[in-house]
Amino acid sequence: MTVTRRILGLVPNQQIHLQDVTSFDSSSGTSRVTDRSGRTTSTYQLGHVELTTRGGNAWRSPEISHAIGPSPEEIENRLEAFIVGEYGRSLTIWSIPSLSNIVGIPFALVPALFI
Repeated sequence: MTVTRRILGLVPNQQIHLQDVTSFDSSSGTSRVTDRSGRTTSTYQLGHVELTTRGGNAWRSPEISHAIGPSPEEIENRLEAFIVGEYGRSLTIWSIPSLSNIVGIPFALVPALFI
């Protein structure tokens, strides 16, 4: 199995090859944003997906925001279906690693206008 992480979904910046993946796990929770006085101003869901090989090597995804893309549990379910052959030879899953990336997208695109 190959996991490819991309910047803005276009530019590959990391590729991990995992041989003989035998298990998938996911976790998720709620993050709270607080102001100076400690009051919660907003909350959002974050999670991780972990892939483990037969040899015991594990890869854990960066934080996944539920704001854009499937939840970690949905990713886990799709990966399990992929392993048993329900998706053929290739499976693509899009997600945003963290909610802060949404804010950064316009700033990353502005320099592209001047190239």
